[in-house]
This record gives sequence, C-alpha cells and structure tokens, in this order.
Amino acid sequence: MSTQLTVANESGQSLAEMMGVANANSPSSKSTLARLTQVHQAAMGLMEVAGKKIKTEVMPVGVYKLTLDEDTAIYSENPKIRIFAIRQQWTQFDSELNAMNKTVMATDLKGDFKDTKGGFNLGRPGYIKDWDATSETTKNLIRSISRTMVVFGLITLDDATDADGKSITGDYVNMPFVTDVKNKLSVKALNGYISTTARKNKLPIQYNVTLGAGIHDLPNGNQYASYTFSAPDLVDVQEGDNEILKDFLEFVEVTNSGILAKWDENNRQDVDDYEKEIIASIVDVEEFE
Repeated sequence: MSTQLTVANESGQSLAEMMGVANANSPSSKSTLARLTQVHQAAMGLMEVAGKKIKTEVMPVGVYKLTLDEDTAIYSENPKIRIFAIRQQWTQFDSELNAMNKTVMATDLKGDFKDTKGGFNLGRPGYIKDWDATSETTKNLIRSISRTMVVFGLITLDDATDADGKSITGDYVNMPFVTDVKNKLSVKALNGYISTTARKNKLPIQYNVTLGAGIHDLPNGNQYASYTFSAPDLVDVQEGDNEILKDFLEFVEVTNSGILAKWDENNRQDVDDYEKEIIASIVDVEEFE
C-alpha cells in the first residue's frame, strides 16, 4: 500500500495514515478513517437574541457528522462525496455489550459469511417461504439484523460547523471517509443513485454528489433521517485515484481480517472429557488441560 499518497487536507497526512492502516501489521493498530453518520436526534443549545439567551435547536435532525478522531467531530448539512467503493455486510447491535456484531464485508450478500459471533450471517436464516408461519423468535432475529452498505470515498465540507452549529474554518476538501448506510430508505436512495449513474454509463467515482436528508416521523412522535443524493457534478478521474482505491480495498481487507480473527476466537469448541480420552491415546493431552 502506498504511504506516500497525500490528499488535499489541512493536515497533509497520507491517506494510509488517515485510514489508520499505515502500520496495519502492528497488533495495536486502530482505524482512524473518518466516519460519517447522520444525526437522528436534534441537539438543543443556547443562542443569544436581543441580549437574551434562549434555548433553541442548534443541530437539527438530518445533519451529517464526520468524526475525525475520538475528540474531534465536524458537522455539515450538505456535504459532497465522491464514492470509490461499496461493500455490504450484515450488522446487529448487541445492547448488553454495547457492541456491533458484523459479518465480513463482501460485494453482495449472496452466501454465508463468517461473523464476529463465531457463526454465519449472525444467525440470520436464508429465504423464508411463509413469513406468517415463521416463529416470533426468528422474526425478531431477522428484524434485529441490518443489511448495511459500507461506502468509502472522499468528502468535502463547504459548510462545516461545530457541535453548537457555529461555522468553523478549515480546508475540509477530499477527505477519505467511510459511512454505513443502513435504514431501508437510505439504502433505497443509494441504490437509486447508483442505478442513475449506471444508466448514464458512468461510475459513482465520476461524480461529486451532494448529500441531503429525508426527515421521517415515527409513531412515538420522534423523527429519523435518511440519506438523499442530489445534484451530481461530473468530475474527471484524477491522477492517483487508482492508488486511493487500492488503499480503500486494503482497508476492507484489514477490517475483514479482524472480523475473521474474532470468528476464530468465538468458534472454538471446548474439548469434553470423552474427547480428551480419545485424544490422549494419540497425543499428549496436557495442552488441553
């Protein structure tokens, strides 16, 4: 992987460094690739109006949040992205462990994929002929597992703000990022955008597309947001794009290696006493004690 490649950002770091895989062979290496998410709960704050401070919404639902590291996040209502790669995986949030279970990333979800729980597809069954005849346990399991489209690309924020909604300065241009597109409306919008580019005999990498938000009401009165894609701006394929793509694909490979290691860890079967007796007649059993 090239560690010399730099992208237009104020830090001047190489893409590999920003992705956190420049030293991928180190057991302590950790991804620092900027992660894009969407705000689903409005944030309130104080704003001074005519000398008085009033409580108001400073971060509405649907704004995008780009987390650069543990201490730094910036926000944008309409970031522009250039998509380099898309992978898919099954994901499931474990509320007890406050952790996300996931399968390896693949180009599609046709098949059985190892997961961090030590099984396949997070236990999700395949084709179900009769949903009504399916047990509630299985239905709830299926509902708990999300089809997730993992998008890698470069992002530009022309309207960057802090968590209080105040404008911040910075050269936030062509920054490498990853985002997980999960809810059904967001997945539908992404697939629609990809289909639109295909009908034009183009690839997503050939466009800078503006992200927006669809706002939807929940039965309990709350709201949630979904991704929208609009105003794609055709761009020339840049010198070095191939190296950037290679770095993203290596990020996928490194991430999948970690998931497979977790599968190995959780897939180990304890050797019972009966098996020990059989093994003891062949090999030294001390290593199993």
